[in-house]
Amino acid sequence: MTGVQTCALPISSKNNSGGLIQVTGEEVKLTSTASLDASGATGGGTILVGGSFQNSDPTVRQSRKTIIEGGSILNASAKKKDGDGGTIVAWSDINNPNSVTSAQGTFLATGGLNSGNGGNIETSGHYLSTDSISVNASGLNKSGTWLLDPRSEEHTSELQSHVRISYAVF
Repeated sequence: MTGVQTCALPISSKNNSGGLIQVTGEEVKLTSTASLDASGATGGGTILVGGSFQNSDPTVRQSRKTIIEGGSILNASAKKKDGDGGTIVAWSDINNPNSVTSAQGTFLATGGLNSGNGGNIETSGHYLSTDSISVNASGLNKSGTWLLDPRSEEHTSELQSHVRISYAVF
């Protein structure tokens, strides 16, 4: 992989909803020290790594390989009392048989402390590994969703009770 950099990307907001972080390319890798923060006071923002939610935006490039190492933190949560969690996507082209998504680390899309819904988290790829991932899409009003969209999947991490899990069926 080329263009490897160590960075923290804060696009959070103290007064509004979080912003948009988009990391794309043929191959994308977030190392164990990566921190992507799109949290916001009134609602979480959007973090797109390797593609858009269910490939719904054709202007967002699809990766062939998306690696998010353990230790990485992706946060699209509502930070204050009220607000909904945002959206986090870890994606590689599900129609390419050479596509791989390895999603580890911590994914947070939580609702506000007093009210709000949990957000949406998607981990998708032709081959998907979610070993050692920690997902939290909790909300006081309604839990969020973790969408696993694999052709084949390896999942060995312990699931947390504050997220609804959806599997795409082809």
